[in-house]
Amino acid sequence: SSTTEWTYEIFKGLTVINFRSTVLGALYSSWENALLHKSAATTLINSVLMMD
Repeated sequence: SSTTEWTYEIFKGLTVINFRSTVLGALYSSWENALLHKSAATTLINSVLMMD
């Protein structure tokens, strides 16, 4: 009984850690994408302004 509970606690802990890292990974990648888009947009705007 105690072994089963112990295994369950470990499994639960790993699931929570996995879930958190997945969420953080998703947030980080979307933040990274936003930065990439921002720099791309900035580059585009700068090149358009330079044309004048």
